[in-house]
Amino acid sequence: MPLLVLIALSLLISASPSPATAQISSVGTDRHTVINARAAALADAYTAMAPDVASMYWNPANLAFLESNVVSASFALEKPLIGGSLQTINLSVPVALRRGLTAGFGVTSHWTNTPAEDSVFGRVWITQYVIDAAVAYRIGETVSVGVLGTARVGMEPIEGTQASAIGLALGVYYHPIPEISYAFAVRGLGSTITHPYDDPPSALLPARRTNQPGSIEVGISTKFPAATRSPIVRFSIGSQKVLKRDGVIYKSGVECWVWKFAALRLGYWADPGTAVAARFGIGLKAYGIQLDYAVSSTRVQPRFHQITIAAPLL
Repeated sequence: MPLLVLIALSLLISASPSPATAQISSVGTDRHTVINARAAALADAYTAMAPDVASMYWNPANLAFLESNVVSASFALEKPLIGGSLQTINLSVPVALRRGLTAGFGVTSHWTNTPAEDSVFGRVWITQYVIDAAVAYRIGETVSVGVLGTARVGMEPIEGTQASAIGLALGVYYHPIPEISYAFAVRGLGSTITHPYDDPPSALLPARRTNQPGSIEVGISTKFPAATRSPIVRFSIGSQKVLKRDGVIYKSGVECWVWKFAALRLGYWADPGTAVAARFGIGLKAYGIQLDYAVSSTRVQPRFHQITIAAPLL
């Protein structure tokens, strides 16, 4: 029944192809990379999952149902089609304010390296600094709502240009029974800073602020066994509609802890207008510290590597 509900919502949203994108994360958001290796390995199907603080970037309402109170640090390396590389460093921290109210804060540095000298796009360099603040309120035992605000500043040293932008995301998380959770999120509201790699024709232009198209996403997540904070198997699916664009992006991911200390992950990303891609990942856990790694399939561009380490708050 949950799967049928999700499919029905997806069909109501849309069902036609969508145009190409150079990002590895969900289009219609203000992010260039998925800033969590676990989420990346699960193909970004993270809207209805609340394992740690990083889930606030997909759905801020998840903060009210976090399964672990950890600090998360991530590094991502992406190889765009036009050459060079995109690199991202992120640090995210949860803060319990009072009963039923939880906040999350994130700091991100995002920059590009110069493409190869023979690139038709010439020399491009941009740096972005991002601050995120989210808060979620738990309504009863099964529902939470949340909001996330994003402030960013982008600089392009070669041309001496600078731009700033403010973004917003809203979410609802519904956890009626231990085995299943549902989610609804609206992301990509407000403005963002256009990255030269986002659209090849703009690669020679300076960084600039643009309005985001916004997106709507629904998701479902299941786990087994349910009566534990360390389930052996998780499965999550999501469907995302980017406003003012045709088509729907479908995401699915499965995680299996083959040992108490090691997990294998597989994700599947389907964007009818661009590509169908697989993502892979592993997770290692010991003494309360978890190390995650994710990589994209070799058949799809842009390719990326990502690593995340999460440790309990002192």
